[in-house]
Amino acid sequence: MKQMFLSLLVLLAVCIAPRLVAAEELWIADINQAVALADRRDRFLLVDLYAEWCHWCKLLEREVFSTHRFKQFANQFVLLRVDTEDGGQGTRFMERIGSPGLPTTLILDHGMVRVATVEGYLPTEKMIEALESQLAAYHALEKALAEFGEGDDPAILYTLGKELQARQDGERATELYRRLLEGPGVTPEQELSARFRLVNSLRLSQRYDEAQAELELAQTLAKQLQNERLLEHLDLLAADLARERGDCQLAMSYLQTFLERYPGSSLRPQARRTLYALRTNEGACS
Repeated sequence: MKQMFLSLLVLLAVCIAPRLVAAEELWIADINQAVALADRRDRFLLVDLYAEWCHWCKLLEREVFSTHRFKQFANQFVLLRVDTEDGGQGTRFMERIGSPGLPTTLILDHGMVRVATVEGYLPTEKMIEALESQLAAYHALEKALAEFGEGDDPAILYTLGKELQARQDGERATELYRRLLEGPGVTPEQELSARFRLVNSLRLSQRYDEAQAELELAQTLAKQLQNERLLEHLDLLAADLARERGDCQLAMSYLQTFLERYPGSSLRPQARRTLYALRTNEGACS
């Protein structure tokens, strides 16, 4: 009887083991693999940004992500776990999305558009509630785009474009800003603001030649309107474009010129940090 009991235990362990391994493998570590799977399954990505030193990241995994309740919620997503300090794709991913604090939980579509963002630790129910609330807001944005995004009202196009840009949806934001600029009733100040945002949207889409052309138009308009505040932002954006195109020397030149030209700018700390990172190779060009 005892031998039979032990045999049954062994058989049970063999049957259960694959399911336990499968549960641990739900989180994909390779970004490209996860994105391809999300695209194929037409699902959003649920992303866990972490680092080995991060205490709250480990607590989030142990007390939230490992719970049955959260696993039920997460079943609708493709799960991606990103080591933000791997010195490779994880580090670049962190830079691309704006380097939030850790831990951060994201929902992205397979085009890397940001659907939801929760920074820090939340208990299971609070975490699910926060993510569901932002999912609902994203679906409301999609509905607004369907209802109003084809119109020519500058204020509506600008507002929708701004929201898409904040979610790093450069392609759709670009389309809205271009239609705004081509439409009727746009004031010079509205044009300047839209062109500035258009440059950023094109940069997000990695359409760097178009972004550079729009940047030069925006700089000319900012000088005509004597809008010093936006001109500072545009001159700093020129350095970001050069860096992302891989021209570190040009980016450093732009930053040095910026620091000399705008001694009282509130953007100087940002310019100094970027210049230092480039000089020390901590912020190597993309």
